[in-house]
Amino acid sequence: MILDDDFLLRRIINNNYYMGKLIDPKPNHHCFELRDGETGVSVNLKSLISYDDFLKLPGAKPNSLVCEAMVKEIRNLKLEIEIVPMDNSPGHCEIRSTAEADLKNKGGRLKLCEVFKLVNNL
Repeated sequence: MILDDDFLLRRIINNNYYMGKLIDPKPNHHCFELRDGETGVSVNLKSLISYDDFLKLPGAKPNSLVCEAMVKEIRNLKLEIEIVPMDNSPGHCEIRSTAEADLKNKGGRLKLCEVFKLVNNL
């Protein structure tokens, strides 16, 4: 069960396409785009993985950044969070669209940008 006070982690590629050229950089809507065949945005429960191990999971790009959001804030956006465990990551989850909030829509992804914050000093 995922509790409202749990945090979710998301890896972000550290380049201008995903982060922009801001004084105070933050993830942009491209960080939450669904690829063909994906059912949700891939995230991990913070309580089940360290930042270091999270950055070492398969698919991580060199110099990736980590951002995190509280589950309650994501649910307040009317998005669903489903546990989708993987062999190498039992805390793997997906943030999924609902009838009220669509991640295929840029507006839906922009709302996620507001709740995910970069984790500094990793």
